[in-house]
Amino acid sequence: MALSPFKPSQHPRLDLIRYVAVSSLLSETLRSRLGFLWWFLDPVLYMAVFYFVFAVIFERGGPDFVVKLLIALVLWRWFDNTVKACAGSLVNGKGLMRQVYVSKFLFPLAALLSQGIKSAVVLLVLILFLLVYGIDVNLAWFGLVPVLLVEFLFISGVGLLLASIIPFFPDLKTLIDYGIQLMFFLSGVFFEISQLPPDVQDYFLLNPMAMLIDQGRQVLLYQATPDWILLAGIAIFSFLLAAIGSWLLARYDRDYPALLLV
Repeated sequence: MALSPFKPSQHPRLDLIRYVAVSSLLSETLRSRLGFLWWFLDPVLYMAVFYFVFAVIFERGGPDFVVKLLIALVLWRWFDNTVKACAGSLVNGKGLMRQVYVSKFLFPLAALLSQGIKSAVVLLVLILFLLVYGIDVNLAWFGLVPVLLVEFLFISGVGLLLASIIPFFPDLKTLIDYGIQLMFFLSGVFFEISQLPPDVQDYFLLNPMAMLIDQGRQVLLYQATPDWILLAGIAIFSFLLAAIGSWLLARYDRDYPALLLV
């Protein structure tokens, strides 16, 4: 029999992460009359707005522009929503911290899980759209798995690092929001990086999300094999960020409640 999200198992820490993540999702759905339906409507409306502005009003794009745009937006939204959720996770969890001791890893990990569940739903919608659009299922699509795994590593690394430092510098969260917005326009969401001048491409390829979005398009649209060296480089960089964030969370585990009282 499958375990309930709230039923304890042999792994108390994992149960607590799952409990906080599922509780967050349920709380979010209860605040909306549409409930779980909003998980589908929100990303669909989000993508529709960008398509209407750039493809209909400004008539930008070209062949398969809508597919390229939607692939990019799905991958970007996962990064955007999860990193912001992780960045504010300790601040949002200060009420629980004041009541009982919990490992501070709980909060960013629960954010990773809850946002991952929502993003999986959006990814399913994208795959269904691609099939309706007329793109045939291809064995090359399995190449999306390593792309998603590396993106998860990158999101985890950035999320853990930001979660660990935001309590020390609360005002940094505003700068992070602007930084993520800038990163959005430097990720090739509305165009392919290969279309840019070679000297400009180098700057865009310093952005891991630009590379991951490009890899997602290569796999789903062009049935190409992922660039394993590129993915390995992003994975190593992500592990480094995660290691720094994890060390800070462990080092200042007992200090965070006092910081968040200020």
